[in-house]
Amino acid sequence: MIQYGTTLVTGITNGLDYAVLGVTFGLIFFTTGRFHFAYGLFYGLAGMLCSWGNNVHGWSLPFAIIIGILAATIGGMLTELIVYRAFDRRAPGLSLLGIFIASLGLVVAGEATMYLFFDESPSYFIDIFNSRTFSMGKVPLPEVKLATAIFCIVVLGGLAFMRSRTSAGRKMRAVEANPVLAQTYGIKVKRVYLLVFAIGSAVAGVLGVLYSSTYAATPTMGDATIIYAFVVAFLGRGRGPIFNGMIGLALGILEALIGQWFGLVLRNLAVFLVLFIFIALRPYLGGFRSMLPSRRRELTTA
Repeated sequence: MIQYGTTLVTGITNGLDYAVLGVTFGLIFFTTGRFHFAYGLFYGLAGMLCSWGNNVHGWSLPFAIIIGILAATIGGMLTELIVYRAFDRRAPGLSLLGIFIASLGLVVAGEATMYLFFDESPSYFIDIFNSRTFSMGKVPLPEVKLATAIFCIVVLGGLAFMRSRTSAGRKMRAVEANPVLAQTYGIKVKRVYLLVFAIGSAVAGVLGVLYSSTYAATPTMGDATIIYAFVVAFLGRGRGPIFNGMIGLALGILEALIGQWFGLVLRNLAVFLVLFIFIALRPYLGGFRSMLPSRRRELTTA
């Protein structure tokens, strides 16, 4: 029973992580229509920069954490401002494909740059909680995992409140529904785009820093992140943070149980199994196009 309790706790904590990754990736995608594949790049950048600064240059822990999160946030915002908007201006009809290709290129270039820049060691580790463990009965839970779970719950609740109860959230929903109509009512659509990139990138940065306190941070640690974010976001299809959070939670528990029953190899394939089933059922779910805001028209004005 203790073994299954540990498996369940692992599934819940990982699932909450996947949930927030999917919700914030989906926040960017469904609001802006941009397939931000470089989302995982800034997740990795935050963890690498934070742990590198603390390990190599002796930055204080709070300062290193702030720098890592700021780097991820600013990086995501600059990607929208400099890279993605260029495709809107030059080829608005092909911007979805163009942005995906550009984002993929950013990931390749960004990871290569990190390997060159952080060349003192292939990986770094930052111990935020001094490896302390909290016990739930007889089930051990590292404090960093507990902190990550609490942060994820706060983010899910905060985003749900923001989207339904605040002016910024209502603007996001209006832009998601119809950016052209939203603009005619005076909403600064491009500012809303920048806001969701800032939120998504900042959250990714925090999770990247927490990951680097759980495992060793590497330049490619964000590669798997985008897969989980993709699956959760597209299964949820923009239905809201709480609904998508439940999908992420279910995915984490399923992954942990498969690992318990069939081993680590099949556990790592669990997310791809879910994605395969989703693709197989796609014709009955309305297809890929039904996930996109059907009324979306690309904006070419600033």
